[in-house]
Amino acid sequence: MAGAFAGVLGAARFAVLAGFLAAVPADFAGGLDARLALGFADEERALAFGAFDAGFLDGGIGHKRRPGALHPGVHCRRNPPLNPSSSTIQTPIGPLLATATDQGLTSLRFDPEAGAHDAHPVLDLARAELDAYFRGDLRDFTVPVAQEGTPFQRRVWDELRRIPYGDTISYAQLAARVGNPAAVRAVGGANGANNVPIIVPCHRVIAADGTLGGFGGGLDRKRRLLALEHLSLFNPAIQSAPGPSRHVSPSL
Repeated sequence: MAGAFAGVLGAARFAVLAGFLAAVPADFAGGLDARLALGFADEERALAFGAFDAGFLDGGIGHKRRPGALHPGVHCRRNPPLNPSSSTIQTPIGPLLATATDQGLTSLRFDPEAGAHDAHPVLDLARAELDAYFRGDLRDFTVPVAQEGTPFQRRVWDELRRIPYGDTISYAQLAARVGNPAAVRAVGGANGANNVPIIVPCHRVIAADGTLGGFGGGLDRKRRLLALEHLSLFNPAIQSAPGPSRHVSPSL
């Protein structure tokens, strides 16, 4: 285990963590080792994720584990879905590369380097619903989502899908909604790890001071998505107009 840490951390920090790891449960240490091996070089984030995914009720190592919590390394080392299908979806904020398996949508990525045109019913539904969303005709997506993540990440993603269309919450509010108000950093990391933006609406989470915070697709896209939802929700002309003319430009 020391080898995995040494490859990521400097010698001084590694010495501190080595002493710490000797005193923590093996399942937490194993999960942390897997996190760092995956490239989580920020020790604080890795420690927070490891604690949550090892099943502790909060970020403290000395606290009781949740009943039935699973070993985090199992989730960190899951194999990717076999035989995924991909298709490029054109939108007003640029092309998106959607990838899916029979279980659901696994990723939706901005600025793909190359196009794809696989046929798959999940991709067809994603395309239709995204088209309706950008017209202002759809507020709640029904396309199934099957992205891989740790138990903590999945709790955060589930909570993201409960944020109402046109609304925003802060990272601190999101942490409270997943049951741990102190987990703001871990929530921010899980929010950033969301591979299915728009459909899992991480763009609806902003900083406590009202600024936009971060977004994998860039802050300009985040601003345009929020403007689209705000206009569609609160503009009576948009709500009452017939379908083809209800397109909402997200360029505002």
